[in-house]
Amino acid sequence: MKLIELVYQDSQKKVHLLTLDWFEGMTVQDVLDKTGCCLSYPELLGQDVGVYGQKLTHQDKVFPGDRVEFYPPLLIDPKEARRSRVKRK
Repeated sequence: MKLIELVYQDSQKKVHLLTLDWFEGMTVQDVLDKTGCCLSYPELLGQDVGVYGQKLTHQDKVFPGDRVEFYPPLLIDPKEARRSRVKRK
C-alpha cells in the first residue's frame, strides 16, 4: 500500500499527523479535501503548503511517501532575528 502523510499544527499548537492512501494523480488539494483539516481548522487556509520544505500549489501532484506540511507565517524576519541576537551580545 502506498501512503502519504499530512502534518499541521492547530491554533492551540497541537501537532496533527494523518496518514492517507495515495492514488495516481493525487494533488495537494486532494490531500486537503480527503482529510478535511481546513474545515476543522480554517486558520490553515492562509498558510503555505509544501512537501519536505519545498513550497507547492494546491494543484501540484504528490507522490507515495511524501509528507505534506503547512508552513505558518513567520512572526519575525529571520535576518532581523539574527541582527537582534548579535546586538544583544
